[in-house]
Amino acid sequence: MKSKGKSIMKCIMTFALTVAMVLGAVPLPFVSQTSLPVWADSGVINLVDDTETVTMKDGETYSAYSSTTIGTITVEGNAILQMISGRHTVTNGITVGSGATLTIEGASDGYFPVISTNISGDGTVIFAGGKLSVNGGKNSTAVDYDLIVNGGKLTVNGGVGEDGNSENGYSGQKGGDGIKGSVTVNGGTLTVKGGTGGSEEGKGGDGINGTVKLSGGTLTVTGGTPGSGGNRDGNGLSFKLNPYYVRDTDNVNAKTKKDGSLKSVKIKINGKDYKAKKTEFSFDGTKNRIVFDSENLKGSWTEK
Repeated sequence: MKSKGKSIMKCIMTFALTVAMVLGAVPLPFVSQTSLPVWADSGVINLVDDTETVTMKDGETYSAYSSTTIGTITVEGNAILQMISGRHTVTNGITVGSGATLTIEGASDGYFPVISTNISGDGTVIFAGGKLSVNGGKNSTAVDYDLIVNGGKLTVNGGVGEDGNSENGYSGQKGGDGIKGSVTVNGGTLTVKGGTGGSEEGKGGDGINGTVKLSGGTLTVTGGTPGSGGNRDGNGLSFKLNPYYVRDTDNVNAKTKKDGSLKSVKIKINGKDYKAKKTEFSFDGTKNRIVFDSENLKGSWTEK
């Protein structure tokens, strides 16, 4: 009977404990893990819904897990954003303030997270490694400022253009550009594509509209495809060439003909000889000065 009494008492205690756990008097195992919102800073919840603005301060690390839609992220210091898994939307974009640095770490272990947003500002954005896809919002550029890629696998897609309406007389919008600004690839793989144009003849967005420096890794850039009825692809790489200014301190090799006119002019730029076209310079024999005035070359050089 004692054994039976203990058994009944044990059942009663187990039932009471179960009820207490359900009612919240006793914490359920792992509930804290599954009930936490997906954006957290060292266990402190910062983002609740898609209207909230969160400020990432110096030294803070934010992690993104399962999918969610949130409001705005503002970076004011040197902060880290860890993209662990899931598909995320930052509705009003990520702004990196002047002097701030946002380091984004992609996922490992087979995950390939996606974040839909617009990254902009006057600070620095660094992709450190792992895997991540960044998609621009409707009609929007995905990364609207300078980007440094140090490793991993990063895919950047411009936003899809808004559809047109021929009945109301307006065409589809141009797809968003992948990146506007300076791009530096030191390692890893960066793939950039312009956004698809909206239906009703929307033009495809440009892949990269800015400058590119490739010191390592792999870079693939493609223009976006046009929307239905359109025939204008976006440019893969669209950029403005800044001319090189020649000065007297430059290494210039000028050869003359028997009549004293110039035969050829070479300028050493970044360790390599650039042979100037005859349309890029003029020669003032009275001053032994070569004047450069073209899209590629500006300035002057005087033979000593």
